[in-house]
Amino acid sequence: MFISGASCSGFAAITFGFMVYSQPGTTFIVLCLAIRAFQGACSSATNTSLFAITAKEFPDRVSSMVGIYESTAGLSFIVGPVLGGAIYQFGGFSLPLHIVGGSIL
Repeated sequence: MFISGASCSGFAAITFGFMVYSQPGTTFIVLCLAIRAFQGACSSATNTSLFAITAKEFPDRVSSMVGIYESTAGLSFIVGPVLGGAIYQFGGFSLPLHIVGGSIL
């Protein structure tokens, strides 16, 4: 579940990066919503399975490991927009999404 969720999430990020080539209007909005909903489902599968993997691999230190995971997620919410903004300035809308999607895959 973790690998399939991460793979689907990476694929969705890359696909969303290509939305700049879509025609404006209703089709664009529907495709954007569908891709983001798909990515959200994939991310929830990844996060849910990550907690199960953590509980199985670290049965004596689950709370510590979840704390580390949550701290890392919080740090990524701080660093991500800054780094994403710099990449956006360098390469436009698609580049940050392609880099993130490629790194996930």
